[in-house]
Amino acid sequence: MSAPAKLTLSLRVVGLRGDGYHLVDAEMVAIDLSDRLVISNGDGLQVVAADGGLEVVGGGDNLV
Repeated sequence: MSAPAKLTLSLRVVGLRGDGYHLVDAEMVAIDLSDRLVISNGDGLQVVAADGGLEVVGGGDNLV
């Protein structure tokens, strides 16, 4: 599965929702880059970066 990249040109916080999340106004464009995702059955969650990229930290505050 491919996860296309996008570039955020502008981002403004314009309010607060009732559930505590922020309302945002964003301007984004697609760019010609993507990540390849492989999803398979297993026990628990494991995130592996196969290209030596940045480490993905899986704490309770990480929404990934």
